[in-house]
Amino acid sequence: MFRRSLFCLLFLLTARVLPGAPDGIRLAGSDLARPALEPLVAGFNRGAPQPLVLGLAGSRNGLADLRAGKVDLALLAFGPGEHAATDGLRVVPLAYQVAVFGVSEANPFRQASLTQLAALFGSKEPANFRQWGQVVKENSWAGKTVALHAVANPTSLALDLFRYTALRAPQLKAAVTLHASAATALARLRGDETSLALLPGRPAEAAGIHLLLVSRREDDVAFGPTPENIHAGDYPLRLPFSVAFRPERTAELLPVLRFLFGDTVAAGLATADFVPVPENARRQALRELAGP
Repeated sequence: MFRRSLFCLLFLLTARVLPGAPDGIRLAGSDLARPALEPLVAGFNRGAPQPLVLGLAGSRNGLADLRAGKVDLALLAFGPGEHAATDGLRVVPLAYQVAVFGVSEANPFRQASLTQLAALFGSKEPANFRQWGQVVKENSWAGKTVALHAVANPTSLALDLFRYTALRAPQLKAAVTLHASAATALARLRGDETSLALLPGRPAEAAGIHLLLVSRREDDVAFGPTPENIHAGDYPLRLPFSVAFRPERTAELLPVLRFLFGDTVAAGLATADFVPVPENARRQALRELAGP
């Protein structure tokens, strides 16, 4: 049976760019950004001398098609530890999917290591945390049971990113309540101070919610999921989505690259649970692409 996982979603999509696409700049790669990109690309194409043609059918296929000269650009997202042969290509980060953790503002939990989060959510970890007293020092919380929640959204790899990055075996506890949308998980956080939720990205409306700082190890510095920390790699649960192309074609592709790394696409991706590269980093990338 086909099992939804980080690697299945990234690598086992087999459809190719359809032959006979209209003339234009062809973008292949990960299909996870399709819902956000399609309306934005339609708007761009209304005024563009060359249309941007989307053929988003998986990162590995997109990379192969880019190397074969079948497409002009590829949107790539490869999981932790996966090798992608991008030598000879220019690869520029566009956005990230992240796993973040939220609690009610009334909850004293403020930061966690990946080991602690694994002990809370994972079913096959060396440690098994069930009470808040195992992760916070306040005596009044010692006997309170942690109510676990996670969002299982088919357009986001946040849950699988956590499962395959932080857990020794990618199984969640049976006690984890799965939600189809972040809205229902956020409602539980606001209504129950004992709840802890794994969310797909930074919520647009965070009133009443506190997002945890996360460290790789217990003795490391913990970082919050700000765009700057995510882009720098300090926040540990991130999956980069990058645009790849042949460097000798940079000048030819520059109009499309300005669109992809512009504010319109950044805003559109942010509404689809992506964290865009910070504005100053996007502008610096465009300056470097434009050359002297």
